[in-house]
Amino acid sequence: MKKRLLPIFLATLLLLVFIPFGPAAVASTFSASLLGQLDTDVSDIVPEWGIEDHPGNSVSFDYGQEVTIKMEFDEPIKFTGNWVGIATDVPVESDEDAESTGAYITSFKVDGNDLGSVLVPLINRDNSGFLTIDIARQWGGDYDDYDLANLEPYSVIEISFIVPNEGGGEVTTDTGPINTDRVTGSGNAWIGGTFRWENGKHPAEVEKDAGFNDPSFCDWWHFPEQSTPFEVGIPFTVTLDMGSDKIIYDEAGWGGYIITVDSDFPENPSFLAVYIDSIKVDGKELSIIPENVAPGQERGGLRVTLNSGWTDAPVIPAIQDVGMFSKIEVTLAVMDIDDPTPFTESDRPPPEPEPTSPPPEEVAPIVRPDPVPDNSGQDSARRTDVDEGGLPGWALPVIIGGAIVAAAVVVFVVVKGKNK
Repeated sequence: MKKRLLPIFLATLLLLVFIPFGPAAVASTFSASLLGQLDTDVSDIVPEWGIEDHPGNSVSFDYGQEVTIKMEFDEPIKFTGNWVGIATDVPVESDEDAESTGAYITSFKVDGNDLGSVLVPLINRDNSGFLTIDIARQWGGDYDDYDLANLEPYSVIEISFIVPNEGGGEVTTDTGPINTDRVTGSGNAWIGGTFRWENGKHPAEVEKDAGFNDPSFCDWWHFPEQSTPFEVGIPFTVTLDMGSDKIIYDEAGWGGYIITVDSDFPENPSFLAVYIDSIKVDGKELSIIPENVAPGQERGGLRVTLNSGWTDAPVIPAIQDVGMFSKIEVTLAVMDIDDPTPFTESDRPPPEPEPTSPPPEEVAPIVRPDPVPDNSGQDSARRTDVDEGGLPGWALPVIIGGAIVAAAVVVFVVVKGKNK
């Protein structure tokens, strides 16, 4: 009996060893690590690029799951702000694909002080094919919205984040978007782009972000001083008016071109829909592709890209459509993602008719005069088989010939009668 129970006992033991139980059996899908350059002038307890090896640096997560990277240090440290990011192995194919994941930081704490939830760029870092939540970048960028470069050193850092969607925008959790409330609020919007000034001049009050000082050189410029306030759900028009000056939308000297509507509205673009009704350049309405309008995010605020060398789906089809101008006006609406467009076809003015060639002048048909004037003696070769309103030309000879024959018959009959 004992010998028979031994194999059963061993089999049961093996099942207990190899069959996991409870939550431990479900492995998370993705992993993430905090990377960045540390300021070794503050502390060299961790190597300049060695924070990824510090305990607590890596976490595992699934779509729609909030997770926290928490690290403690034996003495205060700080980042330089040159580059800091959360590198994940969530697959993406482009920066636009990365943005469509809707990933965002829910809290950023240093020594217990919460710096808040700030939207930062989502990128396909170095075209690696994976999502990076790009917190600060001074090489190839100019953003550090958490002001990491100027923070006081800290001993504890906690960053919580969430990735709601797959790259490409497909929701992969049953719960859908994380926020359950409708998006409301207000902000300010303005125009930005790669521009150069006609004749190399520009007004002194223009804010210039990049490092070139020659205004004839095409560069990135934006105009928050001409911002337009807006509210979610209400159409508005954002305008860039250069007055008597003219600027040219062109490719920047460093390569690439882009024109955008930027804003300080911080809501996650995954929860927003943006609709554009019209874009006018110096009063002329441009042809646009409304279905290509998509909310994005840049420097912690909502961005709507109108045309760019980095997108295959522009709203304005070609860079030449904008060209040189003094004034550009964009009429749009920022909506909750569940709301339909506030614009209808009846809101839009009818398109101007295409210019057409004038119809050819009508020429009166040639009509023969009736009756035809007699031109005998002028045209010896005139045809005689044409009906001119009298007897045909052959009738007279036939009549004369018939009369001669009739006369001959009469004479013959009379002579014959006398001989009898």
